[in-house]
Amino acid sequence: MTARVSIGVATAAVLLAACGSSPTSTGGSPSPSATVTPTTAANTLIVIADYRQSSPETTPIVLHLVRPDGTEATRLTLNAGAITTTASGSRIFVVERGGALKALHRDGSVEELGNLASTTPTPIVASPDGNSWLWGTLDTNGKGTVYAGTKGASPRVVDQSTETARAVRPYSWTQRGPAIEHGAVGIGGYILFYTATGPIDLVDPASASITSLNGTTDCSFSDLATNGMNACFPHGKGHTLSLMAAGGQVTSVALPADRFAVEGAAYFSPNGDQVIVGGATGAGAGNERFATDLVKTSDGSITPLSLDNVRPANGEWAWMPDGSLIVYRPQVAAAGPGVWLVGPSGTVTKLAAAGEPIGVLTG
Repeated sequence: MTARVSIGVATAAVLLAACGSSPTSTGGSPSPSATVTPTTAANTLIVIADYRQSSPETTPIVLHLVRPDGTEATRLTLNAGAITTTASGSRIFVVERGGALKALHRDGSVEELGNLASTTPTPIVASPDGNSWLWGTLDTNGKGTVYAGTKGASPRVVDQSTETARAVRPYSWTQRGPAIEHGAVGIGGYILFYTATGPIDLVDPASASITSLNGTTDCSFSDLATNGMNACFPHGKGHTLSLMAAGGQVTSVALPADRFAVEGAAYFSPNGDQVIVGGATGAGAGNERFATDLVKTSDGSITPLSLDNVRPANGEWAWMPDGSLIVYRPQVAAAGPGVWLVGPSGTVTKLAAAGEPIGVLTG
C-alpha cells in the first residue's frame, strides 16, 4: 500500500483558488447534430520546473503550478538532491536520493511510492491519469531493465535488454499505451529534441504483453495515435516527418530546412487529426531559434504555429483537451526562455518567464 505523508517538500507559496459553484443544468438534451468541443477542466494546472543552472544538490528545483489563464496557483520547492521530469493525473513524480520515488501533490503533500532500486533510474514515464508508471535501470554490464509500477502493487519487470550496445528504457506513454525504446547506450552532446534511437515496443497496459512497432527500425519514433498512425523521422532524410498509417501507407512531410535543421517533438492531437512538430536551427546554445508547425494527418499539409520561435512541450500532453498547445523556449534560445499556451484560434497566454513544462495535473 502507498502512504500519503506531509513531509518532503518545502512549500514556498500556496495560493490555491477557492472552489467555484457548479453550473446549473438546463435539463435539455443536445441536438443530435450538435458538435461537442472538449474543454479543459477548471482544476487543470500546468507544471513548470525551474531547473537551475547549478546542481539540484545545492540549488533545489522550484515547481510552478500554473492555470491555463497564466495565473500561478501554487509554488513548490523540492528537497535538495530531488529531481522530477514528469507530472500527470494528480501526481508530480519525484525521485530523491537513494532512488526513493514519491508523488508530490498540488497541496504540497507527498505520497510514498516505493524505491526504484537504482540511484540513477531513467526518467519516469506515466499514464495520463498518473496511476501507472514505468522506469528503467542500467547495470554495470549495460543491461537495461524496464519496470512497471501501480499504486498499491509491487513493481514488476516488463522488459529486459539482450542486445549489444543497446538497452531497453521507457520512451513515452502514447494514446495506445506505453512505448519502450531499444535505445543506443552512451548518447550525449548537444541534444535539442530526443527522438527514439532504436526500435520501439508497445506494452499492453492491461496484460503487459509486448508487441514490436513496425517501421521504427529505420525511422526515429516520436508518437503513436489511437488509430495506429506512427509519427517518426526517417534516418538519412533530414527535414522530414513520416506519418505511417496502421495499414502501411506513408505520408512524407517536407519540413522547411531553414527552420528545421534539427527536428523532433512530433505529437498527435487528441483526436488524431493533427501533429505538432518542433524544429530548431542548430545554431548552438545562446544562438538557438526554434519553430513549431502543425501538420494535418489527412494530407500532410503544414502550417506554422501562430507563435513563432517556440518549441512544443516534451510529450503528447503538450496538447490540451480543447486543442490548445503548451510551448516553450529553453535557456539555449537566443530570444531567452519562456512558456506559453497557444489556443486553437491562435490566442497566446504567457504562463511563465522561464522554466520547462513537465506535465499537466488534472486531479
